[in-house]
Amino acid sequence: MSITGESIVADIARLKPATVKVFQRQRIDFCCSGNRPLAEACAKANRDLGEVLSELAALDPSADEVDWNERPLVQLIDHIISRYHDRLRLDLPTLGELAKRVATRHGDANPALREVETVFQTLADELLTHMRKEEIVLFPMIEKLETAATHGSMGVAAPPIDGPIAAMEDDHREVGDLLAQLWKLTGGFEPPADACNSYRGLFSGLAELETDTHQHIHLENNILFPGGQRLVEQLESAPSASL
Repeated sequence: MSITGESIVADIARLKPATVKVFQRQRIDFCCSGNRPLAEACAKANRDLGEVLSELAALDPSADEVDWNERPLVQLIDHIISRYHDRLRLDLPTLGELAKRVATRHGDANPALREVETVFQTLADELLTHMRKEEIVLFPMIEKLETAATHGSMGVAAPPIDGPIAAMEDDHREVGDLLAQLWKLTGGFEPPADACNSYRGLFSGLAELETDTHQHIHLENNILFPGGQRLVEQLESAPSASL
């Protein structure tokens, strides 16, 4: 893939997974608002297009991770649940307790830490609710579609997934906004020089949460959801049948 300023950021991230690290380092949105040309995304992030293009060109092609474009969607769903959903259910309560402790101990000196705690709790609640909706509603729909396509059930009345996908993408935008608020409130997740271990641990945990969540949303917005929509088109392209 030849990358230019006109290349769509989401397409770059989807086709060349190693580029995700560059986009994260440069604070270029490749997940929630990735459907824009690279030049526009660089301008939005106040980054030099030439510098970003050079960094992307210098990537080692062998550094690409699993190409989820080539894997069955059910495998991608299993990966999303085990790598992101299950881990979030374990990590969010711990990180929430840490945010509360740091806000209690250091909130007088830095009132922004109290806002960090509030924004984080909103984010955690949103993520937990969002994951539950995906696992109960949307993921089973996509799995059913893929099973039907695999068994040649063409022309089926496919379940209406556009509505659930749009709802999940709205949730993703809200999550992205909350992460951006945390980044701003924490000065880019940079603790003060004299910060205690809890303070540093909180900021490190928030930085890791942002990185993981951007990758998580990318896999859904740019690979899983379009894949599900293609299955609907594939299944409805032949004479009518029933699913």
